Amino acid sequence: MHPYGVITTLILSILAIFAPPRWAALSLIASTLILTQGQSVSVLGFNLFSTRIIILVGFLRVIIQKRITYTSLTTTDKALVLLYSYTTCIFLIRSETDHAYVIGDAADIIICYFAFRALIKTPDDIWWILKSIAILFIPYSASLIYETFSQVNPFKTLGSIELSGEKWMRGGRVRCQGSFRHASLLGTLGATFMPLYIGMYFTKQSKAIATIGMITCLTIVFTSNSGGPLSTLAIGLTCWLFWKFRYKMKKVRLGLIVLLVTLAIFMKAPIWYLPAKASSITGGDGWHRSYLMDIAFQKLDQWWLAGMPLEFTGDWFHYVIEVTGAADITNEYISFGIRAGLPAIILFVSLLVILYKAIGQANLISSPNQKTFKILTWSLGVVLTTHIFNWFGITYFDQTYVIWCFHIALIAGAAAWAQETASNRETTISSP
Repeated sequence: MHPYGVITTLILSILAIFAPPRWAALSLIASTLILTQGQSVSVLGFNLFSTRIIILVGFLRVIIQKRITYTSLTTTDKALVLLYSYTTCIFLIRSETDHAYVIGDAADIIICYFAFRALIKTPDDIWWILKSIAILFIPYSASLIYETFSQVNPFKTLGSIELSGEKWMRGGRVRCQGSFRHASLLGTLGATFMPLYIGMYFTKQSKAIATIGMITCLTIVFTSNSGGPLSTLAIGLTCWLFWKFRYKMKKVRLGLIVLLVTLAIFMKAPIWYLPAKASSITGGDGWHRSYLMDIAFQKLDQWWLAGMPLEFTGDWFHYVIEVTGAADITNEYISFGIRAGLPAIILFVSLLVILYKAIGQANLISSPNQKTFKILTWSLGVVLTTHIFNWFGITYFDQTYVIWCFHIALIAGAAAWAQETASNRETTISSP
């Protein structure tokens, strides 16, 4: 581990366990921006990345202080634990290799989610941490601008893993990675945070910081020079256009279904080839993503029950990943299927449905004069939609899981706060 990594890990770990809850949560986010997965130590076959260490410290704080208990678990909490527990158990039963990696992957997500879930409790906590992240994005986006013009990643000396060959450049412009392991994951950071800062701007809480957040998010997406994040950003902006129709979402959803059915009827290729057509505009490997879904459906009989060894996908394409000899599974849904079969995909989709229901319920039970909170719930719904769309073209690895866990913890926290507030309001009204 680089001396910078040791010092930074120590400082953020101290904040995670001793600082006020908001600052502790911020330290977990900061670890994803200023530390790379090159900063790690190996213990008993497990790679303890700096980010993993800091999040573990934050989780231990939550356990010691009993900030969350079994009786306080929500449906979202239980659905997430069930999803990753089931997926891990099926993989361990089926496979004889990569046990440490899969266990660590599931533990990271569960521990990270509950750390955020227990440290961020109220809408005020959410707005505070979003404002703080916008400030962190200023120097971070500046480093990406430097990387764009100098073609030198400032995080390279700190253990970042560089891309090579044609993937490093696209259209004569560098594809920045920052502290992430892939340009598309860096772009995902900006694309999925953008809806939150649009919502902050509409609340008029802090238009200046919201503007900073939006500008830095656009900078992150632009410097990543990746088609996937650009498409995800467009989806987020499009979702915000439906704000005026928020009370007519049933009709909107019906319209989307009709649109998809119409496209399926008139398109010459199956509808899952839409990413291939979209990439002709945004750039990227849209054909690979479309063909991956096509071939996965064709091979369904091989993995539907309990998944299949990843190396068995080596004949899916005429090219493979050199390290694994397997196909590049750039689809989160198919990745769950390969790991633990169709039941895992069903559990994953069920979690997403539960998250949407939590957002809708929180918005429904909030009082009419809580417009700021209603904007927040809409923002969180848009964020969830951007992740769902993004997963058709990428799987989350490296520290990107922290961003996903942070966002769904905000959803669960906002929903729990709305439920508690509504209960308190009913108690106050009914009391003498």
